[in-house]
Amino acid sequence: MRRVVPSLIVAATLAGCPDYRNFDFCAAAMDGDLGELQRLLDDGAGIDGPCKGGSHDLGGTPLIKAAASEQGAAVKWLLAHGAATTGVDGIGYSALMHAVSHDDVEMVRALLAAHADVSGAEGARLLDVAGNHRLNVASNKQLHAAVDGAFGDDVLGTVGTESDATQIIHALLDAGAPAGLPVSDGGTPLHWAAASGDAPLIQALAARGAEVDASDKDGRTPLMIASRNDRLEAVKALLALGAKPGRRSKDGRTALLDAASLEIDDALRRAGAQGDNRWYAPDRVPDLFAQAVDHGDLFAIRYLLARGMDPNGRFPDKPAIWWALHRGHVDIFEALMAAGAKVDAPYDGGWTLLSSAVTAGELDKVKLLLAHGADPRLAGRDGETPLEIASRGPRAEIKALIEAALAATPEERAPEAPAPSPEPPAGE
Repeated sequence: MRRVVPSLIVAATLAGCPDYRNFDFCAAAMDGDLGELQRLLDDGAGIDGPCKGGSHDLGGTPLIKAAASEQGAAVKWLLAHGAATTGVDGIGYSALMHAVSHDDVEMVRALLAAHADVSGAEGARLLDVAGNHRLNVASNKQLHAAVDGAFGDDVLGTVGTESDATQIIHALLDAGAPAGLPVSDGGTPLHWAAASGDAPLIQALAARGAEVDASDKDGRTPLMIASRNDRLEAVKALLALGAKPGRRSKDGRTALLDAASLEIDDALRRAGAQGDNRWYAPDRVPDLFAQAVDHGDLFAIRYLLARGMDPNGRFPDKPAIWWALHRGHVDIFEALMAAGAKVDAPYDGGWTLLSSAVTAGELDKVKLLLAHGADPRLAGRDGETPLEIASRGPRAEIKALIEAALAATPEERAPEAPAPSPEPPAGE
């Protein structure tokens, strides 16, 4: 029998195994151990690995391992020593993709400076990952604001910054990533920019050739996405870039139909959109009015008036101007009066706003109502005139106002003719 030389056994074993130096080199890259990286490189380890076997089952290169492990210093060291930015690991991620996934601005910039690939489909994929991070950060901020407002500050902890994600997106675009290629759902970067409400990013993408009316797999345009997600500034930006508000998705929906706010509805109509809005309909006017007056939303009131709301309507059994004053919104009261509201409209069995204000001793309301032509001769529900009511109790100043109003001629008492109800302002 032939004797086998031990050294040949070792050589045969190593032939089917990774070079231990490369294995350790990849481990040092994952740990960010720059001293060990230098020692192993001097000992003959390959700057580009490969990394395989043991804990390196996902493969890749030392640069990819360092990026995946968020070892920024190791990434820069490897690049300085000539590491290639090409290649992917077992999950299909390049070093740049890992850096983008971690929202690591400095690592992304270092890899781009080393000419990491951002062309074609890979560039579109990189932008999609960065854009969805940007969108998630915006959504998480809204969630955190709601939770922190209810339960105290920082209940959910910190979130990634919009600034980091936005800087990465712009860095990718500056390096040549395609602004208009579709991604997995058929959408383009403009779709997630619209969803996040980032008007400057929308403008930057359009300037680099993104199609403003591009459709995703469901036929939705960026304008539809922005409108549905209540992103007024994004809607304005897209319309300014020429987005067509009349486009329909595959299921027949339009940006106007899904407009999430009255301001967006108004902006779309001013751009030529026609049709219905699922949020606004005549039978919803009472609810919309109640929301608007509760929040002091003058724009919404003007919008409703422009769409035909009766300024003398009852909500449910009191006139609109009663609600405006009851909530303390003089500007809404003025808008309703300008639209033709009747200042002496009775309610609750015969009360008028003036008799009610006098009874409550509300001097400022009395002044306001008299200035708008309220008739001081009209009796309230109990048959008493404002003067009779003011004559009781500590209402001397109000009594003097009523007496002055009664002494005035009808022409002096009459308010100025109301101006036509203004169109709602262009969603500011």
